[in-house]
Amino acid sequence: MENRETWKTHSGMILAMLGTEVGLGNIWRFPYLCGKHGGGSFLVPYLVLLIGVAMFAMIAEWTLGRHTKRDPLGAFQRIGFPFGRDVGAWGIIGPFFLYSYYIVITAWVLFFVLASMAKLYFGVDAEEFLVNFLGSPRVFVFHAGAVFITSFVLAKGVQRGIERACRFMIPTLFVLLIIVVVRSVTLPGAAQGLEFYMRPRWEGILTPQAWVDALGQVFFTLSLGMGAMLIYGSYIKDKWGIPANALACTMGNTSSSILAGFAIFPAAFALGMAPSAAGSDTFGLTFLVLPQVFEKMPGGTGGIFGAMFFLLLAFGALSSAISIQEPSIAWLRDEVKWSRKRAATTTGVILWLMGLPFVLNGFVKAGGSFGPQVAMLAKMDTVIGGFALPLFGLVAVLAVGWVMKEAGYQEINRNARHKLGRWVMFWMRWVVPAFILGLFAAILLKTIFGIEFADRNENMIAGGSLSAAEDLGRWSTLSGRLSMSDDGVVITSSDEDIASGLTQWMEVKPKALYRMSTSFAAPMADEGATAVVMVAYLDLAGELLDSDEQRIDLVEAAGSGEVVTVAFETQAPEDSYYANASIGVYGRGQAVFGETAFISVFEPKGIGASTVLTMAIVCGVVWGGALGGINYVLAVERRKERAARAGGAAATGGPGE
Repeated sequence: MENRETWKTHSGMILAMLGTEVGLGNIWRFPYLCGKHGGGSFLVPYLVLLIGVAMFAMIAEWTLGRHTKRDPLGAFQRIGFPFGRDVGAWGIIGPFFLYSYYIVITAWVLFFVLASMAKLYFGVDAEEFLVNFLGSPRVFVFHAGAVFITSFVLAKGVQRGIERACRFMIPTLFVLLIIVVVRSVTLPGAAQGLEFYMRPRWEGILTPQAWVDALGQVFFTLSLGMGAMLIYGSYIKDKWGIPANALACTMGNTSSSILAGFAIFPAAFALGMAPSAAGSDTFGLTFLVLPQVFEKMPGGTGGIFGAMFFLLLAFGALSSAISIQEPSIAWLRDEVKWSRKRAATTTGVILWLMGLPFVLNGFVKAGGSFGPQVAMLAKMDTVIGGFALPLFGLVAVLAVGWVMKEAGYQEINRNARHKLGRWVMFWMRWVVPAFILGLFAAILLKTIFGIEFADRNENMIAGGSLSAAEDLGRWSTLSGRLSMSDDGVVITSSDEDIASGLTQWMEVKPKALYRMSTSFAAPMADEGATAVVMVAYLDLAGELLDSDEQRIDLVEAAGSGEVVTVAFETQAPEDSYYANASIGVYGRGQAVFGETAFISVFEPKGIGASTVLTMAIVCGVVWGGALGGINYVLAVERRKERAARAGGAAATGGPGE
């Protein structure tokens, strides 16, 4: 397309690409998934899929965009892809669905920036504070403000809007993130968080669910499969090579994810806040656990570091939201011939309206627990992040590998200093689709046929199952205790059994973190059903030291026809020697079940040799690749510019411009 906008500078292009990629996916979603899968167990599949799959999907989207100079709808049509306009339509429609809930989370972040500065959540219950915000009129104000910011920047254009905003936000984001990381890892007791985050747990690495979640995450964090990278690729100048820039942006993006983990986990563990929310709730780690972490920071610095953290998260969220809105604006400019300001204003209004159901879902359910207020938003994140983004990314890879063929190979290597060999086409045609389709098959087996994958990334030290027969019209109690005996796991269902000595206490490690996880089928209850999970600790002499318990309303948490998982983490007191865990379900109605109750242990404090080695490898590869790659592509561009000026000077007989 003639007269198409392009990035003004090479550095501006890289920062804009990083602005697209670095956002909530890095600083909110990545730590949540790391916590869910046991830290190091998630890093290996994440990095493998990042380099082996996602980077090539990025190359494919850039190639398709620069070759056609069109929006997604026009790009697939121009190369002759079967049903090209229909396929490309997802690149226009899909971002609307993604933006509609993404901008709502962005609004929360903006609120927490101000709340941190004013220390509004200090001294109050974290969940109650968030629930009250979601049920107040302020949430509508911040939602509208977030939409206005992104639309205003986009109305300014590629160079004066997107590029200029990212030149400020992305470097500032990294500076703030590094400051928070330094504070986090220097807190007393931070070593336990580093051990959790970086120690490889090989039994967890082999868990299929970790790979399924990692696939969705690499596409989410690199903004692939939503049309944004295809559009941004169409703004890349022909003189800039694609492969080295793709590597630099991939590693630069990943460095922010790794840094986010270093910012969150050491501080959470150091201040006694185990990442239980990360393992059981999509938003809990960022909006429930971290505010408590900041509140507990010594020296009254929590408000400052809380504001810094949420400000850098806001920069990342806004820069990514800008890129999500851009495909629809590009389509209106390319196909409908609207001005950029008109397109930005119109799409902003539409996207604001599409986000209102998610805002209203939290507003009308105010006064209850946090879970129901974000249920709709969490489900949308699962569908978009786990299914839609990898699927559209796969289509882009197939378009370059099987439709563009030689033209695709030539476009990939156009003006690239170090060109990729023919193997890249084999990789895009066969290897990348095999990865994506294989993991899609795993998702379908789980979703459609009910085949579950084990998600027990720690060392299980007790386990078993509990069940209750149908109970109509009267109150029933189902309880059981799990412990270790000479014969293995003992599960009892009555206090009489416990009193008779059939259950023994299990030994625990002082200051170790323990997790109990229990899944309950959704009860069809007339008056509700409550699950109670409790762990009690004794010292060597058998005296009770402490106990932790959690209660959850199963009917409210589950909804219709679903399964509720109660994940409960607790830290053993310093002088503890024995522990016993109990599970109880109290309800009235029909079919209250408890299944797969188990206790697992995290290794306690200290950093092992495997953790140090993993940290060195991950940090060296990711940050070395990011800094080296970005420096390399910019150095090449500077050499080209000097050569062009020298050539101009020779041709005119004067100094080059």
